[in-house]
Amino acid sequence: MAAGRPLRGAFVATPRSPLCFGVRAVYSEWYCDHMANTWIVNLQHYLNQDGSIGIESSSGRRLAGHFAAIVQEASGDIDGEGRFPKVRCRRKPGRKPCAGEIESYIDPEDDAIVWRCPVCGDNGAIGGWAGTLWDLSEVATRH
Repeated sequence: MAAGRPLRGAFVATPRSPLCFGVRAVYSEWYCDHMANTWIVNLQHYLNQDGSIGIESSSGRRLAGHFAAIVQEASGDIDGEGRFPKVRCRRKPGRKPCAGEIESYIDPEDDAIVWRCPVCGDNGAIGGWAGTLWDLSEVATRH
């Protein structure tokens, strides 16, 4: 994205942007080659009264499903034994699927699930996950 053009609302990608990496010059314009997303999510905002995903659009359902899969993997693998398969990254930097697998842990201070992709830098924190259909923390502690 060229400098001076709005990106996702009011944010403008510049060569000195702290979220911009892989910056290079092309025809004397600067742009971000890959810009990671940061997601701060309350999973409850994606759910119906019965606890199922309540988003109607297909892209919204996929995104909510991605967050739910991260919750399932992080809460079900509390002891780090790898009982659940890792969640693949959903980003497509440069229109090519990212090959990364999401790394996640439960933050002991606020019980948020903190996650990131080590390949593309996509990252975030998920709150409001305890007690949802994807919370496997009680199942994991029984084994």
